Amino acid sequence: GSEPESYVAVMPDRIAVRERRPGGVSLEQFQERVEQAVQGSSKAFEIPFFWLQRACVQVLLPQRRHPSAMQYVAEDLCALDAGRLAGHLGPLRMVGMRCIAGQGEADSKLATPTYDVQIESSLASQSATYVWISATGSFPGPLPCAAPGSLSGNVRALYDFVEGRDV
Repeated sequence: GSEPESYVAVMPDRIAVRERRPGGVSLEQFQERVEQAVQGSSKAFEIPFFWLQRACVQVLLPQRRHPSAMQYVAEDLCALDAGRLAGHLGPLRMVGMRCIAGQGEADSKLATPTYDVQIESSLASQSATYVWISATGSFPGPLPCAAPGSLSGNVRALYDFVEGRDV
């Protein structure tokens, strides 16, 4: 659903973080929760580090360039003619795109993050001008539990990336 949601899941080898906006807790409060979860779980389960951190941020943002988000995503982001596309497919209900960026197989020995970004027009008629963005960042480790600020910093960087989009 579109309800606010925040959670942190700690597993023996990785940590998963999910934040769905709008509403819920502030980003700073959520970062504190991430740090507390890392500190508590690393002590309780004797986890010295995580091999991977996966963070997901989802937002619904208003766009003001077109009468509908579908037209914005099709024409501005995908360079498609929405009318022509509808002529081939029939009436459109939603348009979206997905991009994956970051390290490739040739770079697999590098510890750099990868990003999986989905951008879609909203299906809900009451939010027809809104764009749904879901960004998942995978941050390879080792990520030491003794420095939980680096893990919450990854959450902040992903959140800033999503919120910084000019839609």
